Amino acid sequence: MDGVRLLERERHLDAITDLLVRAASGTGGTLVLIGAAGHGKTALLTAGADLAPETMTVRHARGRVGEREFPFAVAEQLCGPLAVAEDGDPRSHKLVALSRFRSAIEKYAADGSLLLILDDAQWADADSLTLVGYLARRVRDLPVAIVIASRPECDRVLDIAREPHTDLLEVPALGEPASRDLLAQLVARDVDDELRSRAWRLAGGNPMLIEHVAATVRGRDEIPSGADEAMTGLRHALLLSRIAGLGGDGIRCARAIAVLGGDVRLAPVQAVAQLDDDAFAIACDTLAMAGVLRALDHEHAELRDDLLAAAIVADTDAGERRLLHRRAFDHHYARGEVTAAAVHALPGGMYADQHAVAALTAAAGKALVDGAVQTALAHIRTATTLAGERPSLELLVKRARILFAAGHASEAVDAFTAAARADPSARTELLVGAARAQAYAGRFEDAAASYADLVAEAGGPDAAPAGLLLERAHVAWELGGPRGGLDALAPNSSDPLMRSVRTVFQLQAGDPSGVDELRRLAHAARNSVAREAGDPFASFNLYQLHITACAYLERFDEAAEFVAHATDWLTTSGVPTGTSALRFTLAGTLLRRGELARAMAELDRLDEDAVVDEVLRPGVDLYRARVLLLMGRPADVPRLRERAGRSPAAAGWFMRLTSELVAAECLLAAGDPSGAWDVCGRIAAEARRIELREPCIVPWRSVAIDAALGCGHVAELENLIDELERDAADLPCTWPRLVALGGRAALAAKHGTDAAAVTLYDQALALPAVVPLERARIALRYGRWLRRRGDLTRARSVLASVIADAERLGAAGIADASTAELSAANGRRRRRVPDALTTQERRVAELAAGGATMREIATALFVSPRTVETHLTHVYAKLGVSGKHELRRRRADLGLA
Repeated sequence: MDGVRLLERERHLDAITDLLVRAASGTGGTLVLIGAAGHGKTALLTAGADLAPETMTVRHARGRVGEREFPFAVAEQLCGPLAVAEDGDPRSHKLVALSRFRSAIEKYAADGSLLLILDDAQWADADSLTLVGYLARRVRDLPVAIVIASRPECDRVLDIAREPHTDLLEVPALGEPASRDLLAQLVARDVDDELRSRAWRLAGGNPMLIEHVAATVRGRDEIPSGADEAMTGLRHALLLSRIAGLGGDGIRCARAIAVLGGDVRLAPVQAVAQLDDDAFAIACDTLAMAGVLRALDHEHAELRDDLLAAAIVADTDAGERRLLHRRAFDHHYARGEVTAAAVHALPGGMYADQHAVAALTAAAGKALVDGAVQTALAHIRTATTLAGERPSLELLVKRARILFAAGHASEAVDAFTAAARADPSARTELLVGAARAQAYAGRFEDAAASYADLVAEAGGPDAAPAGLLLERAHVAWELGGPRGGLDALAPNSSDPLMRSVRTVFQLQAGDPSGVDELRRLAHAARNSVAREAGDPFASFNLYQLHITACAYLERFDEAAEFVAHATDWLTTSGVPTGTSALRFTLAGTLLRRGELARAMAELDRLDEDAVVDEVLRPGVDLYRARVLLLMGRPADVPRLRERAGRSPAAAGWFMRLTSELVAAECLLAAGDPSGAWDVCGRIAAEARRIELREPCIVPWRSVAIDAALGCGHVAELENLIDELERDAADLPCTWPRLVALGGRAALAAKHGTDAAAVTLYDQALALPAVVPLERARIALRYGRWLRRRGDLTRARSVLASVIADAERLGAAGIADASTAELSAANGRRRRRVPDALTTQERRVAELAAGGATMREIATALFVSPRTVETHLTHVYAKLGVSGKHELRRRRADLGLA
């Protein structure tokens, strides 16, 4: 509707304007416009782009019917090439594509604000929508506005619309007054009321149909009229009247364009229409003069609107449509354009056609290599459908691998098994793939049985390859804990990785012997990649094993240093997915150290990996839930725990027990110690079953002590502490001793031996502060007890110290509880002010609160972006804020205005 003002769209334009203003000030967001074809969504997007300030970069993308199954077709319009185009692990390729997309967006936004416009999102490829959805979840702290227009039938777009920082607006049909006004504007002459009424009924408020009505009126043609029930047919006739009388070649050309997708290259159109050069040129000119065809450049053209294209397709006989698609397939296939050809195979009805199946299989393979796994999956499913009962071996194998890469693990099990039956030469490799898929589907018992059969076929544990034994051990560990993992390893293996895995399993069972050897092996591996690119169990490499042991033994600095080294090395070596498990362990380490802001930042980065590999999702969600609880922000915790529980990856013992721990922490925070005690009882029973004796892996005993105290379970509390001390007797870590001493102190207080209680509490708080959150929790318990026994002076001193520590760590939950206790002890909380910041931290905080980007802050202060990130991490922790958005929102309250 060029040149025609937007009617009844003020609310939509206001929403776009507000979004652009917020993005220009550094707070991004997403707006999704949903409406039927012809309702003016594209006009709104055009107006939105015109509203963008001159300093804002604008990037456009548009979904096209013929490119719905092209890898990253839409995303690459927004940011440039993403494809990896090399062999290797498709999960790595997915991560590389995602990383390139994120980096490109950040680069566009680095020098100012950015507007991303996505039109016709209902035709966008699935992988692009995955990337856009990922960006929408993280856009809040970027100067980026995203505006998406889609028809209502696209579930993937509706999923994006449900994201927290996304607004959804319907673009409805126009009301009768606006429809009459629009018709008058388009006709540019007086229109009598009877004609306006007929036009309103015919168009139904659809602006695009009103344009067609106006064209008919301008041409002095008769507007179709009839009963309401006949309106659909009348609208169809109105649209087709635009091509009536154009001649046979013109209609053939219009049908070819419509069937190919409405926005096409001209060369395939000519091939499908089967017109010689002169006839094709005349037909295109005729369509252009009739206002049906619009040239985009010398090679591309499109039908002027989607309603007309749909009407032409509907008016084309089904048999002729299939014929046109087959011609399109033949044209592209003959030129080696397998992806373009594949799109037309199914609508062309090319069942049992070897060329069609081959094109789809090749297109699926290309998409998989590019990291576009959803596109690969769509192609391979279509290939399977067309192949019927006699699929090729290549199709069977590729189907299994694509299903696995796309996260359809249960389906992949059957696919790998079928491929193994068809290919005896690769039977073992494919059955290993089936066993891996069973494990990823959470079917650990089935996977354990499959690995047992494979090891037996290989000649037993002494003869089986080390990689096969390690995979079996991983599954056995998920199923039966440390003891199950130990039993699955080769008993006398000299393989360094096998010995290292055994050492970690022994440590989890309470035996730290062998840790020094593991440390030596990990240091020796610093200059080599200790993980094959295709290995799905990234947690079994020397780096990860050593980092895990360091985390258990509270060698936190060593763990962080190794994560940094290993992440850099694996990334530059082309194995980016190998870093996920490392950084997940780092997030847990930061949580134990009480560095909540850094832990949350690491979890945010891990969210990117979880988009690629859903196995990470439950762990990221559960760690995030624990951090949010400590930050005093419990609102999202039930949703995170519920989502984690839906994932097949949550079937292993570690995820199950961590989920139970979150549940117990929630119940305790909600004032239900009895419920928390019951949950801790379930954790204890499972820990005994799997012989888990390293108490720091799932630190449930601290919650259990508070729950027992709240319920008055004194005898049970004594047994709990006795068991903790036995399990930790040979371990050098502080956490068990701190928790046990704090528990003993609480027991002494229960028994009325106050002097012993004070001594034990003081001993606990005198331990090295390597786990400050646990120390703060015990100090809070101490201060509460002191207040209740009337020792207010000492209580105020202890509670004030807890508040200072908790606020420094960002543990608002502990800080708030301590503040309430301090108030009850007639104390006054010292208001947290930015004076605790260093001079450089204050300057960084002020710039960030004012909306400066990380790059702008680095430039202003003559430091690197990494240094800015470190300062911001300290600022968030000291001021108790969750990120840049909260820092901006609370800038006045924090004295940073």
